Amino acid sequence: MITNSYKFHNFNAKSQFVEFVTNTLLPNTGADADCFWADLAQRLNEKSETENRCQTTAAAKPIALLDRRTTLHNLNSRWGSLYSALYNADTIPQSAGLKIGNRFNEARANRVTDHARKFLDAACPLTEGSHKDAVTYLVYFQNLMAILADGSTVGLQNPSQFVARNGPRNEPESILLQHQQLHIEILFDRNGVRGSRDLSNIDDIQIEAPEPTYLSLETENVEQKCEVYNNLIELARGRLQTTYDSRGKSVTRRVKRCTPYTLKCGEEVQISCTNDVLVDPEHSRNELNLITDQNGNSVPQRVVDRAVASWIIEHGSFDNSGTSLELSRRKPSNSRSTAQNPTVDPTVSASSADIPPSKKSHIAKTRTLSGANENKKGVDSGNPVMTALHRHGFAHHQAG
Repeated sequence: MITNSYKFHNFNAKSQFVEFVTNTLLPNTGADADCFWADLAQRLNEKSETENRCQTTAAAKPIALLDRRTTLHNLNSRWGSLYSALYNADTIPQSAGLKIGNRFNEARANRVTDHARKFLDAACPLTEGSHKDAVTYLVYFQNLMAILADGSTVGLQNPSQFVARNGPRNEPESILLQHQQLHIEILFDRNGVRGSRDLSNIDDIQIEAPEPTYLSLETENVEQKCEVYNNLIELARGRLQTTYDSRGKSVTRRVKRCTPYTLKCGEEVQISCTNDVLVDPEHSRNELNLITDQNGNSVPQRVVDRAVASWIIEHGSFDNSGTSLELSRRKPSNSRSTAQNPTVDPTVSASSADIPPSKKSHIAKTRTLSGANENKKGVDSGNPVMTALHRHGFAHHQAG
């Protein structure tokens, strides 16, 4: 029976937190209760002793993990649609016949396709001809080949830009290319909205634009705090989701699954579609008296949050989405350094040298992606695809 508080190793925990640990945290992590409370007490002691020596580092404005919808939106935005970004950007002037309206503008979409092919010509040029003349893409041994409308077969000027394929060699569902640190995914679908009208059945071109997702554990009360801890468990396990109403329709948003790919060397890998996640307990300023010490003094909430969050991340991470999840410990730079300084996932062998640098930290043995084209719509100008292109030397006028 749960009382108003629970004593463990010179600490006391509120009954709501104890109930959460008993009914939610332990069953979802398979941990022993005695081991958990002993471990938590040790973490609290360590954090309390170093609290006065720790400096809070500046970080990007965090997203409240209590808000599942916003959390998932930012988490799933690692890749963005070049087609949607161009359609909504000022790269294409809104002149007569090309204006953005309530209805889909076919003429503007055709102009988008032209710009996208010019981008491919600039980023990953063919030995001869243009991507706009390609009718088929296929993989021959370790090379990407394009069959042009005149019947000729050409490859990439720089064959090393081809990284991997998804699907059969002679009819891939998607291919992964690399231009310096910019990663490009070409998606094929002969039955797609765009692919069915495209000469080579390209349905979309996705651009990797990684941006760390900073999460705050801040809440107003103990009940919300337990909900946030549960959200962190669900995120660590790759099961976080939410359902909401959008224009009269019920929409469910989930953590995106990895995309299966076959490297040039033949190795099968899974590539993450989610941003890195940094949990920042330092934003927890509301003191909830969740845990008190032996003298009845409240342990600072940020200390409690860091202790609980670190335990969940270490013991509850059974994520099959490939999401990188860790505590924020240092000041982030304004560049996307997490993509530029990766670590190789231990589940992948050293033969994965062909994986783009920003991909190596996002490879895991996981299930297939639930919807590769989920964010085709809603990518407006300046977010984050056009920014990524500009950063890599493709200014708006260059893209067109």
